Amino acid sequence: MKPTPGMHVAIVYNTYIPVAGRNAEAQAELATAAAARRAAAAVRACGWRPVMFPVGASLPGVISRLRRRRPALLVNLCEGFAGRPGHEAHMAGLWELLGLPFTGNTARALSICQNKYQAKLLLQAAGVATPPGWLARRAADVPGPLHFPLIVKPVAEDGGIGVYHESVVNGRRQLEDRIRRVVRRYAQPALVEHYIDGREFNVAIIEEKEPLVLPLSEIVFQDFPAGQPRIVGYQAKWHPEHDSYRHTVPQCPASAPRAAAVGMRRAALRAWHCLGLRGYARFDFRLDACNRFYLLEANPNPDPAPDAGLARAWAATGRSYPDFWRGQAQTALRRWKGQP
Repeated sequence: MKPTPGMHVAIVYNTYIPVAGRNAEAQAELATAAAARRAAAAVRACGWRPVMFPVGASLPGVISRLRRRRPALLVNLCEGFAGRPGHEAHMAGLWELLGLPFTGNTARALSICQNKYQAKLLLQAAGVATPPGWLARRAADVPGPLHFPLIVKPVAEDGGIGVYHESVVNGRRQLEDRIRRVVRRYAQPALVEHYIDGREFNVAIIEEKEPLVLPLSEIVFQDFPAGQPRIVGYQAKWHPEHDSYRHTVPQCPASAPRAAAVGMRRAALRAWHCLGLRGYARFDFRLDACNRFYLLEANPNPDPAPDAGLARAWAATGRSYPDFWRGQAQTALRRWKGQP
């Protein structure tokens, strides 16, 4: 089934709902509405009719509207529900239960990747190198011997939430304090990993008839402030006035040693298949001083906005932003009809 001129396309996205203790990290959620508006403009440029479907705190209202409007396709930009990122997979599951075609990843894939430790274990079993690490449910969950520096982050957040310069620790007391803070603030275990100091690369993959690996991107730590760990945390992603934002400069296409570039692309493709991904995804890598690469994180349904990393890599292929959504719509409708 192919998209038809003038078809209704619902742009489904979560609206910002304040949650106690999380308001300081609202920007990641607020950006979703802006991404939805840009996706709607691209859908319009494809000759289709976009309809904005913000998802608040009432699922019955959303379901009722969808049944009334009967869109031919959902552009799924829901990154959670009612202020809880953990419900991202549940929203995709709802579209599946309703029998609606939608862009992006399945509920199962989103659920697997939401838990970074779970995804890490699957990737390691598939032979993909990731930084050594463990799951800490309390400050006492510290194995030995320890090799510092380590990085501590929430196990089930995205968009850089919970990742700051203080997340990189250099001693046991710092480590225990940071685990305690993550568990208390985010009400979830902490993922503790070896901190890989080095260059940061992104590999994006989009689904056409076969997965297409896009040009390599690098986040260049340009004149990074002395004494700060080189990480792309929350402030580097969302606070333009912050030093870490100004000094993390995206570059695409990026240059890397040939063997490492080939290895990262192959590892990303292996991770895509291992985690059962579809639609589009981004994989974040670190390359150490010996040119050994480690997959830090798999990101299904990453930010698709034109100024974000996925679209930047897509643009490096010479194709337009509406072309991206045209391809995603074709893929989603073909899959919905059970076509190869």
